[in-house]
Amino acid sequence: MLKFPPQTLIVRRSQIVKDVLNLFEDSSAGTHLINTRFDGEPAADGGGVSREMITDFWNKVKEMYFQGNEVFVPHLRPERLSQKKDFVTLGRIFSFSTATLRSIPLQICRSTLMVVIYDTCDVNPDILLEDFLLFLDNEDRELVKSSLNSIDNMGDEEKGKLQEFLIKFDMGIIPTAANLRKHMINLAQNELCFKPKFLCENMRKGIPQNHMDHFWMQMTLDHLDHLYEDFLITAENVWQKIKFETWPLQNPKERCVYDYLRDLIQDLDEETLLSFVQFVTAERKIPSCFITVGFNSTQGIARCPIASTCAYRLDIPVSYSSFEEFKNEFMMVLNSDEAKQFSAN
Repeated sequence: MLKFPPQTLIVRRSQIVKDVLNLFEDSSAGTHLINTRFDGEPAADGGGVSREMITDFWNKVKEMYFQGNEVFVPHLRPERLSQKKDFVTLGRIFSFSTATLRSIPLQICRSTLMVVIYDTCDVNPDILLEDFLLFLDNEDRELVKSSLNSIDNMGDEEKGKLQEFLIKFDMGIIPTAANLRKHMINLAQNELCFKPKFLCENMRKGIPQNHMDHFWMQMTLDHLDHLYEDFLITAENVWQKIKFETWPLQNPKERCVYDYLRDLIQDLDEETLLSFVQFVTAERKIPSCFITVGFNSTQGIARCPIASTCAYRLDIPVSYSSFEEFKNEFMMVLNSDEAKQFSAN
């Protein structure tokens, strides 16, 4: 889908959104393979720098042009509607990013992506409802799930919160067990499909025609689900989000701990992987940014892995003498009450 020869992109880290939008504004951009170089940094790519550029770009763009929680929907506040043309460029970058990464670069909700690709708001009700729950914040999500499960058993306080939730979305209804699911599906379709439709149409305009013909229009629901697999909590996906402060590692002790960390992540079950990610990022999901790993020489009773959730950073001592020692100490940290609290660092 991407053509040879590769094109070289030079991007400033401090201006990554502006630079990438400018580079892809040309309709011919996004059709070739690229070699990326960050301005003022070594030129070698090999795919790693391009992946980092794509990840950093979408992490910043997500806050500027989308809204949501676990999944995201195109959005512009009224005072920024003059930037609606940027979504044409974002569509081009989204398709290019997917071709480069072989996965979705930003977890746009499936219902909304169907609007982009198929130009339709006619989405399976079960998918709409599942996506809408992921779109909501944790508090609203639990409220909606609880009401769908047993609205008749809700107390007056919970029913009041549900009514406030519906009013927030301009729904003037009296919810009952008989009508709630239908109204929630209608609400989901409105928020995920109808409201962002114009911005979705702009994204569609930006997707190169050969991408649309030979890739996107060949997509089934199963294919779309496969593209979202990078957002699943797996050892491979967590490891792909880890980068080291210095690379390649020259210190033998650092290389040893590198192996320990890789083996530890491979050994963890899904729940413990979530605890690991939460320990470092304060979120129980695959992070959108890279986790930076550094090393220190701490020994004795002060020795332990230290996370800074604000910086998505993990610092690990290099003084471990065996994998068992490393794993035991790391698991003690993950199982501690402190690890389950958000770091203020």
